[in-house]
Amino acid sequence: MHQLILKNIIKKFPIKTWGLILVFWCGYAQSQELSLLDVSVGLKLKAASSLDFYQIASSATQEIDSCAQAMTNDPPPEEATSAEMTELEDSAYAGRHRICKPYKFFERSPTLNKPRIGMITGTIGGLYLGLNFWWSKAWYANYERTKFHLFNDSREWNQLDKIGHSYSAYLETTLGSNMFKWAGMKPKKAAWLAFGTAQMWQMAIEMQDAFSAKWGFSLADVGFNLAGSGWNIWQEYAFGEQRIWLKESAWPTKYPDSLQTRADALFGASFAEGILKDYNSTTFWLSASIGSFIKKPDSKFPKWINVAFGYGAQNMYGGFENKWCKDGDVDEPIENCPPENIVDRTDIERIRQFYLSADIDWTRIPTKSKGLKTFFSIINMIKIPFPAVEFNTARQVKWHWLMF
Repeated sequence: MHQLILKNIIKKFPIKTWGLILVFWCGYAQSQELSLLDVSVGLKLKAASSLDFYQIASSATQEIDSCAQAMTNDPPPEEATSAEMTELEDSAYAGRHRICKPYKFFERSPTLNKPRIGMITGTIGGLYLGLNFWWSKAWYANYERTKFHLFNDSREWNQLDKIGHSYSAYLETTLGSNMFKWAGMKPKKAAWLAFGTAQMWQMAIEMQDAFSAKWGFSLADVGFNLAGSGWNIWQEYAFGEQRIWLKESAWPTKYPDSLQTRADALFGASFAEGILKDYNSTTFWLSASIGSFIKKPDSKFPKWINVAFGYGAQNMYGGFENKWCKDGDVDEPIENCPPENIVDRTDIERIRQFYLSADIDWTRIPTKSKGLKTFFSIINMIKIPFPAVEFNTARQVKWHWLMF
């Protein structure tokens, strides 16, 4: 039946569309609940004519029909022997694509899927080139360029900027690792490849800073970039999963009227700018799944319930101290400002804040939907509001009914 349908329509479509047609065909077979795990189709896409492709498709049809007839004798995937699993893994060679049930976009490929690898690397490469060009023209071009030089900003913004670098690198490594695993890559290899791509992204910004007179190459930034990606790698080796996530939360700070102008100049006046740029409004978290550390196999403690430890800061009106030049550039070094223009608000104590709160690990929420699992893995980088207790360097203990 499949062969007759193919024979009637084979001449109506260009050969380049057949890869997509076979994907839909596989979806039809899946809807009939056919067991396709052990069906391999040699897709030689360099076929010289539609007749060659018809022969390939016909062969694939016969294999699928044979699989359908023998499906009652096939062991479920989880019962496959180690030798069979090794054979499955080794079969992912160049030019060969395994069609399996279920074949869905959001489901991880059981073997190395080269089209997916190509799609991921192509997307990352394109974004890398495009965004670097945009940064160079739209941002760094507005500032004076100079030769390569270092810049020590390790004490800036009470280290929230540094933790932000770790968070960004962890985010890029975690999401990148998930993408490469989705393409069928083994977890540790996926993690290391994602580590490299994350450092590539971060180093691009560092090198732009290195040749800008306003900033410079920051060794502290590089160290925290490596630490963020390393946090993912360490957990991959220690646990085989991410049990302690780096997360972020933010909510706009309300400033006194006398300092609102300074805050707007530093962080922007809009809600979105405040969320993205204002370190006084940002908290970073280590969010750990309690249940994942319970070794009792019969434990009913939900693994999606987390305990979270947060760090933030308050009352920061400059990178290093609460002094600024009222008529100069917002980030102009205080050394370049005439004494009569210096605004000195060192009477305002810069406070470090430490939090204890609850959280949710969305990746551990039970669901059969592959799309939801993908969505949960993305939003899991954000700490959701929960009650929290705060301890700070002003020797205060505060309760927050909802900590954003």
